[in-house]
Amino acid sequence: MSPNLFGFALISFLHTLFTVIWFGGMMVTLFTYLPAVKEALGPGPQSKRVMAVFKKKQRIWVYVSMVGLLITGLLMSKRNPQFVHLFAVSNPFSLALTIKHVLILIMIGIALYRSIVLIPKSLPPAGSTPAQMGKGGKGPGGKAAPQPGGPQSADMAKREKLNITLLIINVALAVLVLFNSAVVMALARG
Repeated sequence: MSPNLFGFALISFLHTLFTVIWFGGMMVTLFTYLPAVKEALGPGPQSKRVMAVFKKKQRIWVYVSMVGLLITGLLMSKRNPQFVHLFAVSNPFSLALTIKHVLILIMIGIALYRSIVLIPKSLPPAGSTPAQMGKGGKGPGGKAAPQPGGPQSADMAKREKLNITLLIINVALAVLVLFNSAVVMALARG
C-alpha cells in the first residue's frame, strides 16, 4: 500500500470514527439511554442528575468529533477533483457536499446551544441531594433547589422538553447527513 493510499485510508477511517461517536452517541442517547434511565430511576431528580453527568461527559466526545470531522472532511474534499471550494454549487458533487455542510453547521449550532446554553440552566445545583431537590432544600453554596410545581420547576420542565426536541431534530439531521454522504460518495465515484 502506498503512503498516499494509507494516508487517505487513515483520514477516511478517522472521519467515519468521529461520525460514529457523534451521531451514534445521539442515537443511543435518544433511543436507548434516556428511556432506560427514566425506566430505572423514574422521572425524578436522580434521573436528572444521572443524565446531567452523562451529558457533561458526552459533550467532550462531541466536541472532539466536531473538530475531527472538520479537519478530516476538508482533507477528504481536497482529494476529489470535483471539489471546487466550500459551499460551491457548480457541479452535482459540490452541491451535494454543500448541502451536507449546511446540515452539519445546523447540527453544530444545535449541539452547542444544547450544551452551552440550555443544559447548564436546566441542571439542579451541583452536589444537591435528592432530598434537597425534592423538598425545597438548598444545594451547595446556598442555591435553592427547584421545588416541584414552583416557577423554577416549570422552567426546568420547559428546558428539558426543548432539549429533547432539539436532540430529536439533531438525530433526524444526522440521518439526512448520512444519506447525503452516500450521495456524495456515489457522485465522487462517478
